[in-house]
Amino acid sequence: MNLSTDPTGMINAADRIRILASIDLDSPALHAELDALAAATAQHTGMPTGMASIVLGMAQVAAGSYGLTGILAEAGGTPVEWALCSRVVTSGRPYIVPDTTLHPVESRNPLVTMDGLRAYAGYPVAVAGQIVGAICVLADTPHHFTDDQLVVLQQAADVMADALQRHRNIVAS
Repeated sequence: MNLSTDPTGMINAADRIRILASIDLDSPALHAELDALAAATAQHTGMPTGMASIVLGMAQVAAGSYGLTGILAEAGGTPVEWALCSRVVTSGRPYIVPDTTLHPVESRNPLVTMDGLRAYAGYPVAVAGQIVGAICVLADTPHHFTDDQLVVLQQAADVMADALQRHRNIVAS
């Protein structure tokens, strides 16, 4: 898959965008909750960095984070083409990359070549049936993810989905 393509067209699907638009992503309470979730996820997996990512049409936003450095920390997100979390959104499945430098696609990713990202594991987060982002952990060294770490991510994805659902502005039609 080319870094700049969305083969399923899922990222800009109208139903997905409507759900994203209904979430109050500017809520300080939501940010605090997602920061705490990212921290707990990183700590429970023993990873240095955790992120609650929302994948918008053209960008990934770190809606909550712990231990972010480099480009992700400075910009608060990335173009969608760079976002490993966009692979989670488009596939609807966990995306696990133990060593990004050996991955046929990610080895060319600017987060790898310029920012030193070496390991990634992310799980999809769905709200109202639409995958809106991912909960993920990252490292600057290669890492083999254990089953226990992946269970933590799966559970964190459910917690993140609940938090996003609670921060939706649902307008009756």
